[in-house]
Amino acid sequence: MLETSRRILAKENAIEIARLSAETLVNKFENLEIGGKIVKAPYWKNFKSGFEGTCLYYVPKGGKLSPQEIVDITVAKASEQGQDLNFLSGEQLGYFMRSNGVGVDCSGFAYQISRTIYESLGGVDFDHKIIGKDGAVGITRVNAWALTSEPNSFRVEKLTDIKPGDLIRSFGGSHAVVVLGLSSGKIQCVHPYETGENGVQRFNVTIEYPSADIFNQKWDEMEEPILKIDSNDGVWRLKILEGVYSFNLLPR
Repeated sequence: MLETSRRILAKENAIEIARLSAETLVNKFENLEIGGKIVKAPYWKNFKSGFEGTCLYYVPKGGKLSPQEIVDITVAKASEQGQDLNFLSGEQLGYFMRSNGVGVDCSGFAYQISRTIYESLGGVDFDHKIIGKDGAVGITRVNAWALTSEPNSFRVEKLTDIKPGDLIRSFGGSHAVVVLGLSSGKIQCVHPYETGENGVQRFNVTIEYPSADIFNQKWDEMEEPILKIDSNDGVWRLKILEGVYSFNLLPR
């Protein structure tokens, strides 16, 4: 009985630590201090269709920037172009950032949130344990498909088992949403997205049918949920995150 109670407490503590660490980083993406204003990180992908033949088609590390890197590069670009950011509105500042290929995409965002959770629970060497394109490692070599498939992740079968850091894979693996937590039957989610309010966006998914998949629940972000394209779309968890969660459940 005592051991069961200790494990329940350990699980609750691990989940709360993970949630708080994720929230801290998300808040940084949502509250960038630039040009005397607070702005959200815009959505930007390193390869941008529709920009072929321009310098914006491929931006090195585009979409994979940390909050501080987004701030630093925005300020540097403004200096290079003789632009005083203090005279731009928040909307104009967002446009300036996107016009210079500065921002974060879904995989860059998910990677950084996952790493933060992993390290908050005692994990080390995250960057060398996530396998990207052609077996390479590092944030610039990882996309949403790689994060939400073998050899990195496994499917979470029960929605009630969702934990902070789980990823909702959609569009056949071309998009990933980060789970921040589960409370009162609501899954708190966040992702950078191009439509609607461009940039980092939060929303909830209410679990109405626990035995159904994530795409058959009530999404409050839009009229219809982010599309499910293939049978592998759903909720996935990084194996190394499961490892640190499990480690934190061991009796001390």
